[in-house]
Amino acid sequence: MSIYAPSIILSSVLNWNIYLTNVLTGGILLIYTYVGGAKAIAHTQKLQFLIILGTMAFAGYLLIQNMPDGIGFKDALYLTGKSGKLNVITTEFDWKDKYNIWSGLIGGFFLALSYFGTDQSQVGRYITAKDNTNAKMGLLLNGLVKIPMQFAILLIGALLFAFFSLKPAPIYFNERSYQYLKEKQPEQAAVFEKEHQDLQLKFNAESKEILKLKETHSPQLKNKIEDFKNTQTEIKALHGRVEEAINKSNFNAEKTDTNYIFLYFVKNTLPVGMIGLLFAVIFLASWGSISAALNSLAACSLKDVHLIFSKEIPNEKTELKYSRLHTLGGAFSQSVLLCLPLKWALLLKR
Repeated sequence: MSIYAPSIILSSVLNWNIYLTNVLTGGILLIYTYVGGAKAIAHTQKLQFLIILGTMAFAGYLLIQNMPDGIGFKDALYLTGKSGKLNVITTEFDWKDKYNIWSGLIGGFFLALSYFGTDQSQVGRYITAKDNTNAKMGLLLNGLVKIPMQFAILLIGALLFAFFSLKPAPIYFNERSYQYLKEKQPEQAAVFEKEHQDLQLKFNAESKEILKLKETHSPQLKNKIEDFKNTQTEIKALHGRVEEAINKSNFNAEKTDTNYIFLYFVKNTLPVGMIGLLFAVIFLASWGSISAALNSLAACSLKDVHLIFSKEIPNEKTELKYSRLHTLGGAFSQSVLLCLPLKWALLLKR
C-alpha cells in the first residue's frame, strides 16, 4: 500500500500505466535503502518530516485563502461542524462503531505497545541512537508528535469539505475513471451530470446562506441547516450511483475516489510549483515508512536467521554485503507475496 498509494497519484497526473509507476516508485525507494542503509533512512526521514509538516501547513493556508471572499477559517469550521464532520470524540460504547473513544483507547494501547515496543522499524531507531538519552527522547517525541500531526491531517480534510461546499465540486474526483464512464455510457453520464449540477448549485447556495445567518440564531437558520444536510445526503446518494456505474465497467481496481479528493484540489487550485511539492510530500511519507520496514526486514533475517545458522563469522564488510542482499531479497519476496493474491483475485473476478 505504501508504494501503491503514491503510484496512483503519479499514474493520474502523468497518465502513465499504473504498473510502470509502481515499478518506478518501488525502484527508487529500493535504491536508496540498498545503498544507504539505516543511516540514509534516518537522515532522509528527518528531512521528510520537516517537509511534510511545512507543506501541510501551507496547504491548509491555501485552502483558506482560496475560499470565497469574506469566508475565513472560523466560517469553514462552522460549516463543517453543522454537517457533522467535526465529531472528533464519540464517548458512546458501540460494538459497530470503529471510531469511538473506547476503541481508540483499547485498540490504540495494544497497537502502540506493539509498535513502540517490538516493531523492528522503531526498535532499529533506538539502537542506532547516539546514547540512551537520545533514544528516550526519540521515543517520546515519536509518540507525542503523532497526535498534533493526525489532528492537522484531519483538519485539512474538514477544510476540504467546507471548500467544496462553497465552490463547485466534480461529480467524481477520480477524473480518469469518470471520463471512461462518459465514453462508454454517454447518455447515463449526461443524466448524472444534470442531476449533479442542480444539486451542487443548491448545496453551494445553502452553504452561503447558513454562513450569512450564523450569528442570528433564528428558526430560519435551523431550517437552512436541515436543508443543507438533506442536500448533502442527496449528493452522497448520487455519488454512490456514479461509483456503482464506474465499478460495473471494471475500468480499474479502485472502488472509491476518496484518495483523489485532495489530489483534485491540488491539481486544480494550487500554483504549479506548490503542486510538485505536495506530490513530493506524498512520496516522502510513503518512502519513509516502507524504507524503514525493508531495512528492518533485512536486519532481522540477517541477524536472527542467516548469522545464527551460518558457520561463517563475517567481517563488517561481508556483513554489509549480506545485509544489502537481504534488503533485495526482502523487497522481492514482498513483491511476490503481494502480487500473487492480487493476480488470483483478478482471475476470479473475470
